[in-house]
Formats: sequence, structure tokens, C-alpha cells
Amino acid sequence: MSIRERNYKLFTEWLVEEYSGHHVDYENYVDEDKFDQDYTADDLYNAIDEVNGFEEDIIYFSTAMNYLMEEDNSLRESLNIAEEYGYSPGDLNSEILASLLASRRNREEFPEIDIDDFLSQLDWDDDDEEE
Repeated sequence: MSIRERNYKLFTEWLVEEYSGHHVDYENYVDEDKFDQDYTADDLYNAIDEVNGFEEDIIYFSTAMNYLMEEDNSLRESLNIAEEYGYSPGDLNSEILASLLASRRNREEFPEIDIDDFLSQLDWDDDDEEE
């Protein structure tokens, strides 16, 4: 196993261990071919964002309303996000507002610092490479 393969495996296993249960399965977006000692949390964030991996669809009126009541009962944040995306009031419903808010939260909850800290601790020295 090469150093890159070993570190890729360590990194993806750590992502599963640390972040299972999150709305985004971070480990599924790590491209093994692009993974090297210069890989950063920004690379992972961009890979997820390129395929809309942070997007979350909240469907059904009751599910959306419950989410909004728990996360943004004034609707201020979700309406601001809708405005940023160019929605007009007539285009909005609870599912759109909840989905926009959940997607924004997924982006905000991305653990950039933790990921960069873990990546900086990986050993890229080839002295221990297995044959």
C-alpha cells in the first residue's frame, strides 16, 4: 500500500468516524486520484459544492414546517437566503424555505478547521512505506 493510499484510507475512515450522521457524507467526495499531501479542507469543500452535495431537499409540508419552527421560527434567515437566490415571495413555500436553510446550514457546518488539522497530522514520509 502506498503512502497516498494509506493516508487516503486513514482520512476517509476518520471522516466516517467523526462525521457519520451529518447530512453530508464527506468521505464520498474525497477523490483518491487528487488526494496528496497538498490536499486541504478547501479541496473537499469544493468537490462537494461542485456536485451540489451540500443541497438538502426537505419535502412534505409538515416536515418543512417542523424544520422551520425548530431552526428559524421567525423565517428571517430563510427569507434572507431566498432573497439572495433571487426568489420572489410568490415562488416560495415551506419546502423551499426549509431546503434553502438546511443547505446553508450544511455549508456552514463544514468542519474546515478539524479537517485541516487532521490532514496536517498525516505522515507523508516514505520511510514507512509498505511494499
